Amino acid sequence: MASTRRHTPTLKVKKPQVESLKGLSEGMTSIAKKHFELDYGLILNLLHVEIDDMALTTLAHFYDPPLRCFTFQDFQLAPTLEEFAKILGCNLEDHGPYVGLGEEPHMKEIAKALHLTSDEVSSWLEDKKNDRKGVSKGFSRGVLETKAQALLVKKDWKPFNA
Repeated sequence: MASTRRHTPTLKVKKPQVESLKGLSEGMTSIAKKHFELDYGLILNLLHVEIDDMALTTLAHFYDPPLRCFTFQDFQLAPTLEEFAKILGCNLEDHGPYVGLGEEPHMKEIAKALHLTSDEVSSWLEDKKNDRKGVSKGFSRGVLETKAQALLVKKDWKPFNA
């Protein structure tokens, strides 16, 4: 009787650099944080979650890409949108799950959402390489963090939270 050995690929856990984001959140007033939580739920709390490399690597071995869930023998673990909303403290009742899927926003819509001018948006957009589409437009993290720092100094919370 031959034993079957499961192929376990080597995984590297890339820890996100969140120190600058932590600094931004620590600079917010308690009222500004409450307004942010009303709009985005408890997502700021994710900045303070420690990543356990070993647990993440172990869990990744049970991920089934075609099913997009974790499979443990005959049991599948796939959190629903409602469960994610509960974890993050978000309210999904007013939001559809796939709003604007496949549509590219216009420059004016982006400018309005981020409380910027159309000129700022067009000058900051950069080409980003994407595995699926090839190249798409996006903002660099540095540009967004610089703008957020300036808004934090001014204590201009509405565009800061955008």
